[in-house]
Amino acid sequence: MTVFLATLGQRPEVITMALDALLPRYHYDEIVILHTDAERSGIAEAYAALMRVLKTDYSGLKSRGETLSYAGGQPLTDISDQHSAEAYYQALLEIIRQYRVQYILIHLLVAGGRKAMSIYAALAAGLLFGEHDRLWTIHTPPELMQAGLFHAPTGMQDRVQMNSTASQSISPAAGCTGGRRRSAFVGTLTHQPTLDIFTSVDG
Repeated sequence: MTVFLATLGQRPEVITMALDALLPRYHYDEIVILHTDAERSGIAEAYAALMRVLKTDYSGLKSRGETLSYAGGQPLTDISDQHSAEAYYQALLEIIRQYRVQYILIHLLVAGGRKAMSIYAALAAGLLFGEHDRLWTIHTPPELMQAGLFHAPTGMQDRVQMNSTASQSISPAAGCTGGRRRSAFVGTLTHQPTLDIFTSVDG
């Protein structure tokens, strides 16, 4: 059994383009969208649009949302300070752990959201992933992102590039070489302002 996990920001179309590229090669038993508060956070509109597209365009696949919350159960609305950043990271760790203890293979897409969210998801994967789990990023032509399309038009599908990054390459325990690899990984993400997110993870 394999689950497709994806962190959601305000670019939901990145998730469907990734699915279009991956589904010819992989079978997913479930699609799980990892998101902040779907009603009170900035991704509310993106979440609603994405779930509509998943229901209509991927009707043969089971899909659902998973709200990332504080330890007490309160949904996260954003990564705005150290407390919310740590809560986001811990929530991701717990979700990944639950799949790992069930021996379910994980494909995790860390694109479409803010850089801080993507990096925390990648670090969580680096800590818990097994050798057959996959961490994905995606490169899409700028004009596709500007158009806000959920699927690449005919003739442009081959310009959507999926990249699989070994989780061990960005593990917090990877030392100096791992630090360089983490920096390289950060360079594959969209250029957006973020916190100094490695502080609480690396010590």
